[in-house]
Amino acid sequence: MPILAADLGGTRSRVVVADVDGAVVTRAEAGSGNPVRVGVERASEGLRAAAEQAMRMAGGPDIVAAAVGMAGFSHRAAPKVVAAALDALAVRPVVRVLVDDGAIAFRAAFAGPSGALVMAGTGSGARARGEKGTVILGGWGGELGDEGSAHDIGREAVRACLRAAQLGERLPVLGNDVLAHAGVAEVRFLPDLVRSGELLLADLCAVVMAAAQEGDEVAHGILVGASRSLYAQALAAASAAGVPDQTALATTGSVLASGAVREGLDGCCTRGPFTPGPHIDEPVLGAVALARDALAAGGTVPPGW
Repeated sequence: MPILAADLGGTRSRVVVADVDGAVVTRAEAGSGNPVRVGVERASEGLRAAAEQAMRMAGGPDIVAAAVGMAGFSHRAAPKVVAAALDALAVRPVVRVLVDDGAIAFRAAFAGPSGALVMAGTGSGARARGEKGTVILGGWGGELGDEGSAHDIGREAVRACLRAAQLGERLPVLGNDVLAHAGVAEVRFLPDLVRSGELLLADLCAVVMAAAQEGDEVAHGILVGASRSLYAQALAAASAAGVPDQTALATTGSVLASGAVREGLDGCCTRGPFTPGPHIDEPVLGAVALARDALAAGGTVPPGW
């Protein structure tokens, strides 16, 4: 009884086909599956392309259960994104699970009754489950929040450049690296590039991380600030959920895979109620687990598309 599981992020869509025991048979990737970031049609195409490739490599199995975790789950058309993609491939499983991307990462990290997770990729957010239930914090998008995300780190880098230029200060190493990435010689061009979409703020995260490794203090300060913002989100979510002290704080997303932000978050854990937890490299495996949970329950848990 093959399972199809998907992780639709702001940058990439990841799909796996697994057997009923949870063993992954095939993996595939395509473009963004977040309708908030790229629109409904492009998000649906990201899922369709990745699912088609994964199923083709698996020999075109008859999928009995599918679980999808989606960044941008709050979009009104989220169910249509999934339905259009999978209907085009004649994938109509009886068991269907559609949740936010945090739910699959959380399931990949925790099978028990409590836990805490902080996410930082293109966007950011936190999720906690304790004696008071499940609390989700953040995930509002770059216009309203996403503190500590790649988007936020890139925004702070551009702001640092603008501030230095307006004050007549010499640009730090980071500033020159940002200009080189943007392909312009002057800071004054950056705002228009951002507004027009020619310069994606999330893409600057790698520039900031590289500058921090080179010893740039401004870049390092931005990353320290990001780690503190992420920790504050996790702490607020855990407190509201009634998570017990010494709970492992799991992480997921490219920003937290390694480097200064991860180190800063682990440092915060040593002074707070959490202990450093695992980093989830493949949240899509949590989608596999949710599909298996739904199969074991004899139905769709929670509602699908």
